[in-house]
Order: sequence, then C-alpha cells, then structure tokens
Amino acid sequence: ALAIIGAGTWLALIGDEIAAGTGWGATFVGSLLLAVTTSLPELVVCIAALRIGATDMAIADVLGSNMFNMGIGVFCYDIFSRSGSIFSAASSSHVFTAAIVTLMTLIVITGLTFRLRRKTPLKISWYAIALIVVYLGGVYAIFTAPWG
Repeated sequence: ALAIIGAGTWLALIGDEIAAGTGWGATFVGSLLLAVTTSLPELVVCIAALRIGATDMAIADVLGSNMFNMGIGVFCYDIFSRSGSIFSAASSSHVFTAAIVTLMTLIVITGLTFRLRRKTPLKISWYAIALIVVYLGGVYAIFTAPWG
C-alpha cells in the first residue's frame, strides 16, 4: 500500500514536471501519459483474463475500474481538493475529455447491446476500430488544442 501511495505521489509530481518541461499542457500529460501509466496493470489483468477464457472478467475489470474511478475516485478527489470543489477548480478543457469518454462509453454499450459476431478483415471488431479511432482522435485534439 505504501508503494502505491509513493508511486502515485511521484507520478503526479513527474507529470507536472513533464508538462512544464515540454510545454505540453497538463490536460494532455494527465489524459495520456499518466492515464496510460496507471492503466497498464489493468491492461495486463484483462489480457490474462482473456487468455484463460474469462471474457466477462476482462470486460468487468474495464467497466468496473471506470465505475470506481468516476464514482469513488471523484468523490475522494473532491474531498481532498484544496481549492474547493474539484469541478470548479479543474480546467474547463476536461469537458472535451469527458465528451470523448462518453462517446467511447456509448460505443462499448452499443457493442454489448448488439453483439456482432463478425469481425473485420483485421480480426478485430468494428467496435474496437471505432474505439481506437475516437481515442486517437481525442488524444490528437487534446494535444493540438490551445488548452491541451
């Protein structure tokens, strides 16, 4: 537990330094670099679950993690925010990121609802292609935006 607290604190500090040193915005660094770094263990768990045939476990891990981060996480972040409500203190640039997340969530809901068995010639689903296109487009937009 102490290692996680220490690593989390270090990531926040280094993320801020990366944003300042590179000229990249804090929104971009947080939305891409820190998010990828903290999500890698979850990716490993999902791949391991899929390798043993536990598809429901893999999907539940991704959706459950998002549910936890948005519910319990944001609740705790708001409690520990030093400048009042986390929502009033955060940059309005996060509205765009939240919109991208919402769009991606709608794609997942559509995939789970309509359950197309057919895959593309690349052996992945159309939903996966839509997700990566929206993700990469969102990352690019955040990176090139004046507030990113």
